[in-house]
Amino acid sequence: MWLDMLGYMIGKAREHGIYVYITFINHMDFTLIEESFVANATREEWIFDPDVVQATQNYVRQLINLRNPYTGICYKDDATIAVWGLINEPEYSTYRQMMVDAKQKATFAAWLEANDHPWNDVYYGKYREAVVRAYIDGLHDILREAGAEQPVVWNCNWPRMIDGRSDVFRAVAESKAEAVSFCLYPGQDDVGDPFVKNAADMSGKNYLPFLSIALTIICTSGGFDPSSLLTKPSWFMNLKRCITLRVRICTRLLPSCFDLWEYRWRRCGPILSMCMRRIRGARMC
Repeated sequence: MWLDMLGYMIGKAREHGIYVYITFINHMDFTLIEESFVANATREEWIFDPDVVQATQNYVRQLINLRNPYTGICYKDDATIAVWGLINEPEYSTYRQMMVDAKQKATFAAWLEANDHPWNDVYYGKYREAVVRAYIDGLHDILREAGAEQPVVWNCNWPRMIDGRSDVFRAVAESKAEAVSFCLYPGQDDVGDPFVKNAADMSGKNYLPFLSIALTIICTSGGFDPSSLLTKPSWFMNLKRCITLRVRICTRLLPSCFDLWEYRWRRCGPILSMCMRRIRGARMC
């Protein structure tokens, strides 16, 4: 049923000229398939548990090679799918989490032995950097080997995720992913808690200062050189509030290189199309 729904949705999107952003892994603490490996692993285990990573690679390989019954086109070949997202809002195991998880502890110990490193939290950062990069590159290789040409996007979670995780951001910058994205919820703090039960019209508010602060956090956080992300052709900013907002897509990292497009959220189809053309043929400034 779920694969049929996916196929129907993509088929209809193709029919109406709408581009689709597909993310392979996500879980919102609700599942109808109890045996799902995604639902039975934590967000940290999605990346750091070798068995879960293997299951993910098998799943991605099968999905992209599946022929959509509504279009007759394999997903890897369907230009309706504009980008591939690997994980929505990933989390990364901390040294403390690793120390209380026997499986993670054994995996870290094996890495230390293979690389002749001592056991400490400094080398855990190097290990975590290697694991994150291997995860991204592994899925990127699967997509390219299958013939999928769409850009691969790694979601960096929200901007504050960079705090204490410079190793992770270095891994992302050095990975094969063509683009990165960040999650933002403009307006979420302006309504009651929980926000999902306190809907309000925020269309009259200006959230550009909010976006400016978010980008400043990314560009000025200690322990990470944001210019390393200049190897990525483009950035995506995921705005997860389906209200009419005026936002700007930033296709350059540094302020002096910013190329800003202003658009309305409800008109994202033509803008995404323009973004994809720029991503496929852009050259960095």
